[in-house]
Amino acid sequence: MRRDGRERVYSVGGVPTGVAVSPNGDRILFESARRLLLLDLSSGSSRVVVARGSAPAWSPDGHTVAYSDHRGLVFLDLRTSSRTRGPAGAASVSFAPDGRSVVYARVKAAQSIPK
Repeated sequence: MRRDGRERVYSVGGVPTGVAVSPNGDRILFESARRLLLLDLSSGSSRVVVARGSAPAWSPDGHTVAYSDHRGLVFLDLRTSSRTRGPAGAASVSFAPDGRSVVYARVKAAQSIPK
């Protein structure tokens, strides 16, 4: 739903999850079929930015996104497409308002409990 109360529908295929809106509201990063896609709201076009990732988050300046993959946290600079590996085992992330630090959850171990 837009601020003016009107709805705009975008066809992205599949069921989007893990939706993250860019700081200025012009793009949406979302997960679909374990891929992360970037939707440009002005053009309506979308593209795959990560082949396997989840739990996306935007930096406050809108230039970097963070996401989790099978090894941990990854930072992706959308201007250069360069990736920087973060902590192993990180499951989700959020940027501080000034963009200088992040908070993340780390999965330490899985446990099986007998019935």
